[in-house]
Formats: sequence, C-alpha cells, structure tokens
Amino acid sequence: MRWTIDRLQDAFRPDHFNCAFLQNQDRHVHLHVIPKYASARTLAGREFADPDWPGHYLPGVEYLAPPGLSAAIAEALA
Repeated sequence: MRWTIDRLQDAFRPDHFNCAFLQNQDRHVHLHVIPKYASARTLAGREFADPDWPGHYLPGVEYLAPPGLSAAIAEALA
C-alpha cells in the first residue's frame, strides 16, 4: 500500500487518498487505493478530474484508458 501511495503521490500529487479493502465470497481481499483531487491533474496530455471531490469514490464507475495513456501512466508510476 505504501509503494502504491508513494508512486501515485509522485505522479499525480493527489490531495487525498481513499483506501478501500473489499471482500467478496472468495477468501481473499481486494485493496483499492483511490487518489482524490480538489482540482484536475494532467498527465500525458490527458486531464484527470475528480467530479466527486470531496466525497467518496463511486463504485461501478470505470474508465478504460487507451493503450498509449496506459503506457504513460505505467511510466509515471515506475
């Protein structure tokens, strides 16, 4: 969790993090680290906004990044 938060902090400088530990019927736990932003951030020419700030994350909302953006995010987090 610390590794993930450190890399997200370096890449996006979020204002806050929500960390959620979720469990389903299988015997394992999912960890979600969700960066939260009071104002939009830009990476690789793409704006990352948080319309729900300062509220919690909304389950079920997804965004599938195109391959070029995925590669830029991976590089920023490396």
